[in-house]
Amino acid sequence: GADQFLNAQAVESAGAGLALSPQAAAAAAIAAAVSELLDDRSFASRSADVGREIAAMPSPDHVVTVLQELVGG
Repeated sequence: GADQFLNAQAVESAGAGLALSPQAAAAAAIAAAVSELLDDRSFASRSADVGREIAAMPSPDHVVTVLQELVGG
């Protein structure tokens, strides 16, 4: 969707991946990025960190319950 570029930037900023602009996404650039992702273990480590951060977040149901309590519902 429309947020794919923002998501790509966030992943790259977190050190969990690489972002290529559509203009830079030629086959050779994609192959180089994939090689870098597979060769540099820091990407896997940061991806695991991000996964743990996401897993620790409250569920949507919990957030709704808290918001309902805050507004008195």
